[in-house]
Amino acid sequence: GWVQARLRRWDRAIPLLYEAATAPGPSYRHLFTAELLAAFAGAGAWREAEELIGRIAPRAAAIGSVRTTETLAATAAGLRHRRGAPASLRDAAAHLRVRESLPA
Repeated sequence: GWVQARLRRWDRAIPLLYEAATAPGPSYRHLFTAELLAAFAGAGAWREAEELIGRIAPRAAAIGSVRTTETLAATAAGLRHRRGAPASLRDAAAHLRVRESLPA
């Protein structure tokens, strides 16, 4: 999923990342969820991104992985300034960064 996302092959990346993010067990689930959010943003899947950011925000402050929080912070920053992203999604991204103390 990561490789496909880096190649901007959203139609391939999103299902793979979704599968990894929802797999049982704690192993890397938060990181895959952060990568899934980035893939939704890259694909312009605004509704899906907004739904996922709403599920991430309440637990983001408890995420201990620096890689995960940096991915979330970068995606949130990008969404705040993304042309075409709905205002509600940009606001949710801003809320995620400020409220959950993600890196600037």
